[in-house]
Amino acid sequence: MWKAAQRHTRTSSAQCVLLWLRQPTSTSRSTNCFVVTSVNLPGNRRWISDRTYGVTSSLRFQRFWRAPNLEPHELVSMLSDLEQERSCDVHLFGALSSRFYANVSEFFPPQVDAVLGSFARLGYADEALLRGFAGRLTDLASDASPRRVVRLLKHATMLELPPHVWLEGLLPQLEQKLPYTREGLPTILECLHTLQWKDPELVKLLVTQGLIVADELNVSFFTKLFERFSRHGLEHKEATQKAVKLASSAKASMDFRDALNLLAGLKRISSASEAANKLESSLVARLDATSSHEAGGKKSLLVKNEWESDGDRVAVVLDWMERLSLQSAPLLKTCTNLVETEMAKDKRFARSKLPGALHSLAALSTKEELPTVLALLSTLLKQPVVAKYDGEGLALLFRAAASMELGGVGSAEVLTSLLPHVARSVSQLPLMERRLLLEALDAVADKIPDSHKDLLGELQALPSA
Repeated sequence: MWKAAQRHTRTSSAQCVLLWLRQPTSTSRSTNCFVVTSVNLPGNRRWISDRTYGVTSSLRFQRFWRAPNLEPHELVSMLSDLEQERSCDVHLFGALSSRFYANVSEFFPPQVDAVLGSFARLGYADEALLRGFAGRLTDLASDASPRRVVRLLKHATMLELPPHVWLEGLLPQLEQKLPYTREGLPTILECLHTLQWKDPELVKLLVTQGLIVADELNVSFFTKLFERFSRHGLEHKEATQKAVKLASSAKASMDFRDALNLLAGLKRISSASEAANKLESSLVARLDATSSHEAGGKKSLLVKNEWESDGDRVAVVLDWMERLSLQSAPLLKTCTNLVETEMAKDKRFARSKLPGALHSLAALSTKEELPTVLALLSTLLKQPVVAKYDGEGLALLFRAAASMELGGVGSAEVLTSLLPHVARSVSQLPLMERRLLLEALDAVADKIPDSHKDLLGELQALPSA
């Protein structure tokens, strides 16, 4: 009996379907062949991203054909190319993962490390990758440098691999290398929190080691260390005292992102509420001042590098607040006012930074503040600049609208207006962005009118795992 597995590649006017046909024989071997056919694509799709990144139908075919026989260095190289192209070809990812697992013993530890990192940045994991990684974990970690231990922990966490399979095998090496670990300490704390791994003693050891090396490193290191530690809900007297002292003596030239790290950490510690309030007031005053105002004959910079406009400044601040899940009503109000001002006067901001800023506002705002964000988004959709946004910008706008809809602020008309734009540019999205978009589509599918159900169905049918 013949078995067929379909693989799809896209061209500008037709879709090539690669049928992998396998015919069992009387021996243990089987006969493989590919059949190429063409079918019409639904709708008028240009596949701009395919031409932008130079990914042709023939290249997809060649890669999939070669995948089962790649040497370790060839597999690492192909994954690197896919990273550069921001590929979301899950079928090819699966073939490469299977090849990795089938011949995992042929890979040197640095190559296994590179494969895991590439899959983490591509956002793809399956059982074959998990089995391959777990099978090589012992020799990967046995003679690993502190930096490799941190990378393995970070990439396995990004891939959401089940921690009970691999974490207990990595922790002994982590503890052994702890005295030699420096810059990676905040990353370790972040990963342990993401994995919900409860080990207060280890967390406090990590913070203590961070305090030992903090004086040799810059302020950014300590603020990241303190913020990541605060996520665990523990207290460390020496770290808190150092953070309070730094907050009280924070200069206007401190990188705003470092200050936000410090504020987020202080807000999570009850004994530091007074220092948090003072720092918050200071940051609001700094943010409210325009970058063109001079203080003492010098420009009052909010970060280490002088940004070109207030729009750049508020975009970075909002992005950082969203990353930290930092709730600050005064800061958010100031940012909202700046976004409203900049979208009207700065075309460059509206073209490049506005989608991310609106997404951050929608994610951070309370239900009472969401109508203002919805009004900004509705105003934007009436402007011609929307047609110039790339796939990621349109996906951010759609996710912002979906977030507001789920937050109780009706935006069904906005969702309906954005859907055709999203469908036009969805092929530009990398895999992780595609997953986030599909989650938003599933959450608000009942709000989409019947006239757009076919388009919605096409988007929901996109492969993402």
